[in-house]
Amino acid sequence: MLAPGGLVLSTTPFVLGVHLPVADYTRFSRLGLIRLFRRFTPLECDVIEGAAVTLAYSLAYFWMAVWSSFGWLGGAKIAK
Repeated sequence: MLAPGGLVLSTTPFVLGVHLPVADYTRFSRLGLIRLFRRFTPLECDVIEGAAVTLAYSLAYFWMAVWSSFGWLGGAKIAK
């Protein structure tokens, strides 16, 4: 519930691993969030974290998958 003139602050992860066992089908981009909140007047919509954070997440999940595939769970924990 939002009072007239109230503000909405919304954040969402974009590049994160799949969250199992719950189905995970939604990744909102900047344009997706603008569409989702289309009945509101946006004051600001921006990316908080950039390419370096995306790369860090991608590399961490890559190494977790590699080490887990070889059965080295210690390596997966380090990457996480």
